[in-house]
Amino acid sequence: MEQTIDYRGYKIEIVRDVYAENPRELYDCSVGKLFTAHKKYQPQYNFRDMFSPEEVWDENKDIKPSFLENYYAANVYLLDHSGLSVSLTPFSNHWDSGLFGIICCLKRDAKCLDFFEGLTDSEIEEKIMYYFKHEIKTLDDYYAGDVYGFIISDEDGEEVDSCYGFYGDDEIPEIIISSKHAVDVEIKYRSKKFGNQLQLNFNS
Repeated sequence: MEQTIDYRGYKIEIVRDVYAENPRELYDCSVGKLFTAHKKYQPQYNFRDMFSPEEVWDENKDIKPSFLENYYAANVYLLDHSGLSVSLTPFSNHWDSGLFGIICCLKRDAKCLDFFEGLTDSEIEEKIMYYFKHEIKTLDDYYAGDVYGFIISDEDGEEVDSCYGFYGDDEIPEIIISSKHAVDVEIKYRSKKFGNQLQLNFNS
């Protein structure tokens, strides 16, 4: 969703972030940890370094109740066809997709987080699953190349500001708000600088 916006005499370009970083390596504050055993793709942790398949899954590849006694967890699926895509639900393309691994966190660790204080177990689990879904979507945006930034240029075509690292098309409205705010700040700064210069010249 690259686009150009003219705003208060400045040009705002919303561009793809071609140097975007893997969000599983970038964000230490993620609620879930992603464990995968794929021979080619390893976005975060190696499944075999932490778990055994028999410990986590039953014969149908459903997560075992015994594992869920200690962990909040969800299966993660990978589609490898003309690019990569990840999801918490299986893909309809059974030829090029399959179980990728799990995203999980220890229940005792989650319950120590301040933003879960005062919630019931079921409320915590609901929020945890919401975070898992959001975190996997962010990884999916990274794989799809849907990561953006903005560049601001003045009337002379000189770049005055830029910012990158917005993951997902749904971040475009936030990018527009942030970039317009940056223009407002730049105009305020230049106006103040110009006013100070006039005052300095007047007093000379």
